[in-house]
Amino acid sequence: ELRDATSAGMLECKRALQETDGDFDEAVKLLREKGMASAAKRADRATSEGKVGVKVRDNVGAIAAVGCETEPVSNNDDFLAYAEKVLRTVLAGGDASDHEDERVELAARLGENIQVVGAKRMQAADGEELSHYVHAPVNKVGALVRTKGGSSTAARSLALHLTFARPTYGARDEVPQELVDAEREILSHSEEVLSKPEN
Repeated sequence: ELRDATSAGMLECKRALQETDGDFDEAVKLLREKGMASAAKRADRATSEGKVGVKVRDNVGAIAAVGCETEPVSNNDDFLAYAEKVLRTVLAGGDASDHEDERVELAARLGENIQVVGAKRMQAADGEELSHYVHAPVNKVGALVRTKGGSSTAARSLALHLTFARPTYGARDEVPQELVDAEREILSHSEEVLSKPEN
């Protein structure tokens, strides 16, 4: 019964019951405290697995990446439910940190470092469009883009391209002006070369 209530291992449950003289509620409390403490110790471990989710409703979109340590945990129902809850919260205008207690408890229960790696909400203005791409079936990488002009197909292609290119910058205002100037010079030089008639 204690194992079902806490998802702790059989040996841990036995020790907790022994330490609390068979008091079920105290054993639950003890296991939760130990789980939270061990979750805090795991916080520095790498989260190279996980899931990325995207939702777009009308002119609002959200993307959230939740990381964990192993692939089996990334496919665990409780982990997936937590990732979905974070995504819905971000879409509604909330913050991933609204579920911090749940994250810590889940990390303690599943025995892995679980972190919200990133989350972003976007709103499209008039004339703008939201598009997204998540690389299925593993859903470990994805992109949400806001574009103005061009076609829906081009916007989706851009989102797809971003998932494998992993660009250094996420927005135009993050790019240093000297890099923009250098790229413009390269492109204008290319146009001059292409426009010269062949001899």
